[in-house]
Amino acid sequence: MRLLNINTFELHKFDKEIPPYAILSHTWGNEEVTFGMQAQPALKNTSRNRLQVLKVKGFCNLAHDAGYEWGWIDTCCIDKSSPAEESKAIKSGTAGDLEDCRWFTRGWALQGMIAPKVVKFYNKDWEYLGSKSDDHMQDRLNRITGVDKRALRGGHLCLFSAARKMSWASKRNTKLDEDIAYCLLGIFDISMPMLYGEGNKAFIRLQEEIVKQYDDESLFAWKTN
Repeated sequence: MRLLNINTFELHKFDKEIPPYAILSHTWGNEEVTFGMQAQPALKNTSRNRLQVLKVKGFCNLAHDAGYEWGWIDTCCIDKSSPAEESKAIKSGTAGDLEDCRWFTRGWALQGMIAPKVVKFYNKDWEYLGSKSDDHMQDRLNRITGVDKRALRGGHLCLFSAARKMSWASKRNTKLDEDIAYCLLGIFDISMPMLYGEGNKAFIRLQEEIVKQYDDESLFAWKTN
């Protein structure tokens, strides 16, 4: 696993004894700081897209204040040229108007909201909006996303039918057609090759894998919220 040192902006790879780390779940913009650029020089290059650099630095500041030395950001820490690394990362991931936030429309953000025990929400100016553990925030998240509060509280996802979990993603979108299937691999605890270029066939393969692993016919009866 590759982590970003929030003090030096250097990337380090950990094979064992992974230290505690904070995660930034976000939506991608133009000219993100990516793995291929190497985070340290990119973050120190003031000529780069200021908004994306400030996003990473703002996250690092918050993580530091929370007592973390390491952070994980998909754009910086995943080598997307390695399908095996990307697949492993996906499985392990297992004061604006919150209702209008585009983060709630993105497929990849679903796992980022459900899987971690602690999720804190900030606006683009890094003003604190609330935590997933707050009762009032759970009510808002349930209303906005349709995700059951039991799941938000850490309930095991095997307790929810395939149809229910599919409905959580029904109003979300991804930049690539394949990702609407791949972003659900962790939700369903499914392992399957990620074959970019296959288009909508990825979702068919996902359904086939769900049928193989689960005796749950609700998969064929789910509907949008």
